[in-house]
Amino acid sequence: MRARGDLLAIAALLLAIAVPGTVEAQSVSAVVRAEGVAGVMLTDRFRDRFDWGGGGSVRAGLGFLDDHLEVRISGTTLFFPVEGQVPGTLYQFAAGARGNLPIDPVVGGPWLDLDLGGGVTGELPRFVFDVGAGWAFRPAEIFEIGPVVRYTMIVQEDGAAVPDHSHILTFGLEVALRIPIVETVTERVVEAAAQDRDDDGVLDENDECPDEPEDRDGLADADGCPETDHDGDGIEDGSDQCPSAPETANGYLDEDGCPDTEPPPVTTTPEPEAQPLEPRVQFRTGSDHVSPRYIGAIREICAIAEANPNAIIRVVGHADETGTTAGNQRLGAARSGAVTEQLILVCNLPPERIETYSFGDSRVECDDAGSREDARECHARNRRAEFFLVEAQ
Repeated sequence: MRARGDLLAIAALLLAIAVPGTVEAQSVSAVVRAEGVAGVMLTDRFRDRFDWGGGGSVRAGLGFLDDHLEVRISGTTLFFPVEGQVPGTLYQFAAGARGNLPIDPVVGGPWLDLDLGGGVTGELPRFVFDVGAGWAFRPAEIFEIGPVVRYTMIVQEDGAAVPDHSHILTFGLEVALRIPIVETVTERVVEAAAQDRDDDGVLDENDECPDEPEDRDGLADADGCPETDHDGDGIEDGSDQCPSAPETANGYLDEDGCPDTEPPPVTTTPEPEAQPLEPRVQFRTGSDHVSPRYIGAIREICAIAEANPNAIIRVVGHADETGTTAGNQRLGAARSGAVTEQLILVCNLPPERIETYSFGDSRVECDDAGSREDARECHARNRRAEFFLVEAQ
């Protein structure tokens, strides 16, 4: 409500300057847009795996300010085929806004939009946002058509098996229907625009602190004055996510201003009750890429998982002794994550049936003492991902 009021106030001020003595209550339209696109993955690890894809979206909402501004909800589907595997998919549901700049009744003009929401890729829920731009031609008053280019980002969670964010570029054609539901009405207004010296959205006549902007922290925001520390926890209300509840100073997320309890430490060592499985995946130096020649090994693990529907598949990544300990720990995690991704793609194994661990260079199968040839062969053996079958408790 506050955002809509701010927009209307800005529009009224601009119109009062452009047309002294009058302001227009702008028309409102119902807008439905359909978009068909082709797309490509921009992230290296995904572009190497997925072919060019495509999809479509539907966006429905309302247009304000003579259709210069739209707010809407949307649904999007994208498909990216993989030879011999289940295609990559994205189902996105979002809310967003669009700004239009029509320069001619027929030629139309450029536009820019932004959508924020959630999506499902495979079986994984993720935060997704996209930014689009294009040109809308208007051959009829209620019809639009034009090109569109759009950037989409799928944000991976911290600690996800596949840590890389997905960046997608799509381009295609958009068509739209625009139906007016409120016509423009012109009214007389006062000559002088309303004053707001501190630009906090509270007019000076109602602002108890006209030279100090309101901090918009949800506490007495209508008085126009900034509040300080309502709950007395030493964190200013403007930065306090819980301004009415004091922070628990226990060394865990103390900067958010909310009472909290430190969670138990995360277990990083696998439980001992696990049956080692014969197939394994080897890697090149410094790489987490799963070579296509190991798809057969992946399918063997899939068959074992299918034969043991109540068991968990544990994937453990390792590195050789080259590089730093911390770097090898991260590399082992990336390798176990890459193998986990293949289990999900190749045999549609649910993520909750997979555990991923990294031992870095702490559990090498052999050391690199000896000749250069022996050391090279030893390093190759240590760059691996191993599988274990963990029976359900």
